[in-house]
Amino acid sequence: LFAAYGNIIGANPYYQIEDTKHFANIFVVKVGKTSKSRKGTGKARIERIVNALDLSWFSSRNTSGMGSGEGVVWEVRDEISGPVKDKHTGIVRMEVTDPGVSDKRLYISEGEFVGVLAVAGRKDSLLSKVIRDAWDHRPLRNKTKGLSVTCNDPHISISADITREELLFDIKEADKFNGFGNRFLWPF
Repeated sequence: LFAAYGNIIGANPYYQIEDTKHFANIFVVKVGKTSKSRKGTGKARIERIVNALDLSWFSSRNTSGMGSGEGVVWEVRDEISGPVKDKHTGIVRMEVTDPGVSDKRLYISEGEFVGVLAVAGRKDSLLSKVIRDAWDHRPLRNKTKGLSVTCNDPHISISADITREELLFDIKEADKFNGFGNRFLWPF
């Protein structure tokens, strides 16, 4: 509930420690036994509450399926401009090719966080870095030859579930120490 509500209220409230602003975007992974800890039941109750709080947010800024870092950046992307050639004059000029997403809030609810760990562990995956940068409210970038997508002011929250065995087996050693793991709350 805190993760969802922190995403609904957005990036305006924060607590500042020295030069760092800590926003209300919470990352939490609930760790419990399969079919015994009622993780899905808890998720349904939270969805009922946040749906009543803000139906528009619930239907448009609530998602699942972190298949890639690029996909996460795309969900909160800024306006994209690129060269466009006028078909009558042949003149090339810069134009907006994609309006982007005006609401930079994104709540990601993952029923199986083990899938996120698998994607983040793939060679050349951006997901771990995107998650770390999103928690810190740093700009997100997906730079490719054909299309560069950015988000300069993301407000992303994550709520997910995993079993203890999956967590211990599937989290990479590097993610325990590179800042990925310590951006999440891990209630058992």
